[in-house]
Amino acid sequence: MTSSAEPHPGLDRTVGQRQSFGKHAERPAHAAQSTQKLLNGELNLPPHPVWTGNLHDWAADPFGDRNWQFQFHALRWLNPVRWHGLDGDEAARAFWWATVESWADANIPATQAPSSFAWVDMADGLRATELSLGVALVPAAQEARYRQILQYHRDWLADEQHLVGGNHGLFQHLGLLLTASVLRDRPGQELARDRLEAQLREAFDTQGINEEGSAAYHQSNLVWWTQAVARLRAEGLDLGPDADHRLERAGAVLAHLSLPFGQLPQIGDSVRAKVRTGLHPHTDFVATLGKSGTRPDQRVLHTERGLTVLRSGWGRRRALNRETHMVVRHGAELLRHSHQDRLSVHYATEGLRWLVDGGFHSYQHHDPVRDFLRSRSAHNVPMFPDLPYRSPDEVPVVRCRFSDDVDELLLLDDGHTAAMLTRRIVYCSGPDCLLVIDHGRSAVPTALIQPWLVEIGATVEQHPDQNRVVLSGTVNARQPRVHLQWLRPVNLDVHRAVEAEKTEAGDLRGWIGTRWKTQEPSTVVTASASGWETTLAVAISPELEEPLEITREDTETACDQEFTLRLRRGDRSWILALDVTGATLQTLTG
Repeated sequence: MTSSAEPHPGLDRTVGQRQSFGKHAERPAHAAQSTQKLLNGELNLPPHPVWTGNLHDWAADPFGDRNWQFQFHALRWLNPVRWHGLDGDEAARAFWWATVESWADANIPATQAPSSFAWVDMADGLRATELSLGVALVPAAQEARYRQILQYHRDWLADEQHLVGGNHGLFQHLGLLLTASVLRDRPGQELARDRLEAQLREAFDTQGINEEGSAAYHQSNLVWWTQAVARLRAEGLDLGPDADHRLERAGAVLAHLSLPFGQLPQIGDSVRAKVRTGLHPHTDFVATLGKSGTRPDQRVLHTERGLTVLRSGWGRRRALNRETHMVVRHGAELLRHSHQDRLSVHYATEGLRWLVDGGFHSYQHHDPVRDFLRSRSAHNVPMFPDLPYRSPDEVPVVRCRFSDDVDELLLLDDGHTAAMLTRRIVYCSGPDCLLVIDHGRSAVPTALIQPWLVEIGATVEQHPDQNRVVLSGTVNARQPRVHLQWLRPVNLDVHRAVEAEKTEAGDLRGWIGTRWKTQEPSTVVTASASGWETTLAVAISPELEEPLEITREDTETACDQEFTLRLRRGDRSWILALDVTGATLQTLTG
């Protein structure tokens, strides 16, 4: 690789022109207005408040927030200034260069940086990209100084000891690619290409599952990696057919993960967001509610990286946005943006979310709200609350079987001390009925609980004499209902989140993080029973035109590992038989 002590070819000042694509590099809608605010000393880094301090104070931390400091040192906020400068505004051009030079004077070499966020991973790569995109703004008299700044970033990002994995590493490699491109450093470009090729194999496995354990980050990584391929191709480089295959599979996975009404489930660090178009024909189909794109062929997605998605269909028998959708978490413990949610079940139907998890809060370390929302207590996870728990390396799928009429998973969690816990999930697409059967055995008599976090705004109607809870919601002038019916007597508790309890008693149950540092109150329905060996079995079904009637056809046993149910919806009926080897569904009428 070229070093700063060797003679250099001229800078490639066309890099910014061909690489200015993507959300944070393309021309913003109001570049002139945004630039004027910055020239007036107003810095807006959403979701944080506007700051009017010294924009060249590189030790600034006005809100005591990690994310703000990260964004401040990434310098992506210079994007509108860069564009306005390219339009010929001399004040914008001067501000861009003055900010870059000020940052470099304060933070190069890295050992003198006044803030630990100056060279934190990912901020270094994002800043290197912004510096490279602005090459056309650099005054001719300052080219030598700019070259020094760019070379320092290139050499920093080329050094393996500064690299990390995940999407942070992706942006470090892209920063290396762009700095090397401006410096006409072909070995540096090829090093970035080689690292991107290796990291893509970690980012998405051969099934197309992202490594970060988050639905939102799966979509974001698909966007970022698609752009990464485009950036390489703009410089005459490529990642090859394996990359195309993994990204194609990732798009298909995203369509399965997506809720039938075009939104993403809150799995891991996920805010509430829509599915994006333009990523895959299948995601286009979901995002547009079937108006464009291609309908997927498979109803079930089962992956080795801990995601199984079940659904009633893809809009053939009823409107796509009213189909039933379920996500089950299992497998190995993932890093980065996953939560302690293995065994959790998400449930959506009739155009609404119904059973959800605690959502997302922030990236602030040791924040009690963030810690709670990432914990098992903020997810639909069965547990022995009185027994110690150590998160196991693996929550394996002991048995799985998928067919046209019955889908079944059996999961094992051995994380509790002196206890064993299984969760059996059976979905029957004909009657549209989901069974969740939690079975626990412990060395001492203890309580087993089965919590269900209900969606914001849903009404919870309790029928304790019937071991039943009915959820009600509203969508497009309709008022759909979902029934939760336990198959044998249990203790039911309905806890509604209230502000007073959250602030005074520190009780965060029922609070759902919908976006950055924003929570909304909801309800937790918890079923429980106690003993040496305990089973909690619940049937979950939408009401549709008629509610699903469920009756037992067998003699109840203590552990409920084998039983037979008669299911009836209107003039249609079925017999569902479960034993230790599996589940079978017989259609009687309809």
